[in-house]
Amino acid sequence: MNVEGVSPPTPFLARPGKPALPWSDWIFSFHNYLTALGGEAYSTERKTALLLHCVGAEAQRVYRTLPVQPRREDEDEFHAAERQLAEFYEPQVNVIAERFFFRQRRQESHEPTADYVAALRRLAVNCSFGQMTDAMIRDQVVEATVHPILRERFLQDKGLTLDRVLEIAEAFERSRREATAMAGPARPAADGAQYGQTLSALNPFRQTNAEILQDTDLAGPLAFCLAFGGFLLLTGKLHFGYIYGIGLMGCVAMYFLLNLMSMQGVSMGVVVSVLGYCLLPMVVLSGVSIVLSLQGALGMALAGLTILWCSLSASKLFVTALVMDHQQPLVGYPCALLYGVFALLTVF
Repeated sequence: MNVEGVSPPTPFLARPGKPALPWSDWIFSFHNYLTALGGEAYSTERKTALLLHCVGAEAQRVYRTLPVQPRREDEDEFHAAERQLAEFYEPQVNVIAERFFFRQRRQESHEPTADYVAALRRLAVNCSFGQMTDAMIRDQVVEATVHPILRERFLQDKGLTLDRVLEIAEAFERSRREATAMAGPARPAADGAQYGQTLSALNPFRQTNAEILQDTDLAGPLAFCLAFGGFLLLTGKLHFGYIYGIGLMGCVAMYFLLNLMSMQGVSMGVVVSVLGYCLLPMVVLSGVSIVLSLQGALGMALAGLTILWCSLSASKLFVTALVMDHQQPLVGYPCALLYGVFALLTVF
């Protein structure tokens, strides 16, 4: 029913069941409706009746069953009814849990910083940050941004505020869009991923762009596994089943380990792509084994260097993609165990 040409909000709870909207969202719509009607001039009884009419039949029934409570100081009938309904329908907030969810929220790879800040502000509503809300959002953006270069720019500003964060991020993201548009048609993303990850596998000390890892590519790892098995076959070792079996178990183990260690999380595609591309030095070692026996001191030294090479490359890519600062040795150790098994297949 329209009153003075203004449509009321959808009833909060017209029949038994779960409300379609949280109480806080519905009551916000109701206050807008009341303001549009000029409801500030209404009597308390009329505003209360309007609230109970709009809230829906089931919510009215619940309200009538609520125990009568004494009004608080300076509280009229309308605000008392609103408070009682809010206490019944609003879930009890666990501030510790809400703050955990706030800290867990990470920026998505293609999410603008302004949208990320808006999402954090929604999560901060129940965190009881008070006057520290903007500072907490600022710190979360600096920590969880998907752009390492942008994080460096944030940290260079000694008086960084949330408004300044948004200003720097908007300028950075706009310049990236404009630069991409000016560059014209580029190589397909998969080609860029193959090229970048191959170079990173060959040079573990090369500066890596985290965005390369957003485009997972499985063709390269498959080709390297086939080449690895093919070189071993030329030395009289038929190990294709071992290669794929050990590789699969290693990828699954690294997937669970990295998701436990990182706040951002990682997909199985990224794990397979990184471990597969960083197998390249091991492929080279298997090629060397065709013309040179590796069962002497020289072979053992080459195998050890290859394990170190592969594990450094893989761990560097993982910590870059997941923003795991100062954790490369922790990631490199399980990588070294996996590549060590491949080295044993090559040597023996």
